[in-house]
Amino acid sequence: KKNNKKTTSARKKPIRIFEATEEAEREAGEVDIASGEVVVNDACVLAGTTLVTGSIYQFEGQITVVCPPEGPCYRCIFPASPAEQAPCHAAGVLASLPGVVGTILATETLKLAIGAESSLVGRLLLVDMLGTSFRSVNVIRDVECALCGNKPSISHPTAVALCRDGTD
Repeated sequence: KKNNKKTTSARKKPIRIFEATEEAEREAGEVDIASGEVVVNDACVLAGTTLVTGSIYQFEGQITVVCPPEGPCYRCIFPASPAEQAPCHAAGVLASLPGVVGTILATETLKLAIGAESSLVGRLLLVDMLGTSFRSVNVIRDVECALCGNKPSISHPTAVALCRDGTD
């Protein structure tokens, strides 16, 4: 099926994420901090936009596709905000890792665009460059999730994710 919606990048200021996400059918995530990932996730889920997201740190990467209700959102997979780690420029990242994760992100985005049956919805792909291994873990939607569960309580992305304690 053909659509005229576009794919956008999530490298935006949080205040504009929701506006841009409402216009897109797919969002390719590229944020620098874990709390930013939550903001992008929230904006995409609330706008009904599929999120293709990945993260890297030192020798490891993670990739998934967020597309509730077909699969879990970022909050289902990581119920507690991940602890902030040293930034990549301080901790170091194996030079080839961004290319590997980026290629998988691009592939997942293209698969969604052409309507391919198989994707990472409901799965988290773990990349370990030190051990040269890939592992896929099944993840399920949490029916109690405050964002995508059966009785969601979150209605706006910036109200919950910009501050660690959930206040504005």
